[in-house]
Amino acid sequence: METKHKRDTLAAVILAAGLSRRMGQPKMLLPVGDGTLLQQIVRTYLQILPPEQIIVVTGFQASQIAQSVAAMKVAITFNPAFEEGMLSSVQAGISEARKFARDSFLALGDQPFIQQQTLGSLVDSHRLSDAMLSQPVHCGKSGHPLLISSRGFDEILSLSQTDTLKTFVNRHHVNAVETADGFVLNDVDTPSDYQRLLQLRSESCSLVEIS
Repeated sequence: METKHKRDTLAAVILAAGLSRRMGQPKMLLPVGDGTLLQQIVRTYLQILPPEQIIVVTGFQASQIAQSVAAMKVAITFNPAFEEGMLSSVQAGISEARKFARDSFLALGDQPFIQQQTLGSLVDSHRLSDAMLSQPVHCGKSGHPLLISSRGFDEILSLSQTDTLKTFVNRHHVNAVETADGFVLNDVDTPSDYQRLLQLRSESCSLVEIS
């Protein structure tokens, strides 16, 4: 993509490289609805972005996870250093996003039910504020995804192995964006997290049907 388009271009880096130690199996491939955790979140981002602007970062079980979203035509980036922790995957994704994007979502692959409206509100608020980064807040608690300006990409890439993403976040003012979307707080690390997420989704769908 040409640099002249960069000022308007949005990317989404979806982190799907983790070892899933506490889950005991690759959590990105867990069934949810008519797909998997990862497929569900990719579908959400496909509602606002073309597939080539969505970057899925793989690591553990990379070939299986890449195959699971192959039909969606999103970009796949393998992080060979995935065992070093999440920051290495963040840097692998941001390294790709910086080639074309003005701003990039940094999304967890295990938050499948975030609403499209939440993403749109984040983008609108972020660009009005001209902030380095924006973050959804629900009931006083900060969630994901982050939305990061390209002004911060080089700084993220320069973080050392002793740093974390919080190192970057704590250096900057965060544009907090209030949302009614409680799914910004719910990720999946353990089997009980997974069951709770399915229950929350079921309850959410029931409320929609009643209304």
